[in-house]
Amino acid sequence: MKKVLNIFFILLVACVFYCCEDKGETVVPSDILNPTIDNSQAGKLLLHWEVPQDSAYLYVRIKYYDPNKQKDMVQLVSVYANTFQIPRIDDKGSTLAYGDVVNAGDEYKFTLQTVSSTETVNPNVHTLDSVVQ
Repeated sequence: MKKVLNIFFILLVACVFYCCEDKGETVVPSDILNPTIDNSQAGKLLLHWEVPQDSAYLYVRIKYYDPNKQKDMVQLVSVYANTFQIPRIDDKGSTLAYGDVVNAGDEYKFTLQTVSSTETVNPNVHTLDSVVQ
């Protein structure tokens, strides 16, 4: 009887490990449509894009260099959003209210890519450049 219980326990543990094993499945993210940048308002940059009906992505990863902070920035924007504005952050790292957050004449280059729930990155990179008015 003891052997039967040991064999049963070993099989149970093997089943648990098999069920929890990563099967290597990936979700290929869909791409955003028609990304644009709006610099018509003084001191503001606003990125827009269309979310496809089959929005098989989790978020849009936006990378850019912030000349005011003098560092590379990365922002993750939910699949439920279709715009992004540079956030205003104080010296302590807290987000403040949105407003005039960039200086006239500053140049920004943004790259946008979609990422799926399995962290698969869409190979299509959208690049948007703009100078603040």
